[in-house]
Amino acid sequence: MDIERDWVERTGCFGRVTRVLLTYEQVRAYGLPATEGKRGDPRWPAFARRYDLDPARPVQWEVEALEPHGLKRLVLAAVAPHIDRAVLARQIAREEEQRRAQRRLARSWPDGFRAPGTQAEDAAAAEPTVTSPAAQDPAAVERYWTAELMREAEPLPMPDYDEDEESGPEA
Repeated sequence: MDIERDWVERTGCFGRVTRVLLTYEQVRAYGLPATEGKRGDPRWPAFARRYDLDPARPVQWEVEALEPHGLKRLVLAAVAPHIDRAVLARQIAREEEQRRAQRRLARSWPDGFRAPGTQAEDAAAAEPTVTSPAAQDPAAVERYWTAELMREAEPLPMPDYDEDEESGPEA
């Protein structure tokens, strides 16, 4: 929880930092496991009071405990409002042109320069890997961004909370 304050203080880069991951609400919502925290951390007592935790038993949670696809969706959702879709469209189109150029170059190599067993790769290279939205079509860019944001977007499991359980996370 102290990362934001420390980052701003040490770097002077930003006047304000917004926590995207890992929030206490996400810890609870996704039922993330707690690990033992650092004993003797002078910040622990205030943190424990703030979240009604046991001051004698420091705990911590790691962002790596989130399922990778869920982690990706949370990050993309947080940055989505800050994406310039026109710049994104130009970059996607540029990357697709680079892929086409690489495929043309690979097809022009004499067979002697190809590693054995690359026929499947050659076949895959002949297929387009990304359909670039036209820079003039904002709807296409938005469809691309939404598809990337929601790729493999099965809902993450939400734990059932029993009303009789303690209000704080497990230590």
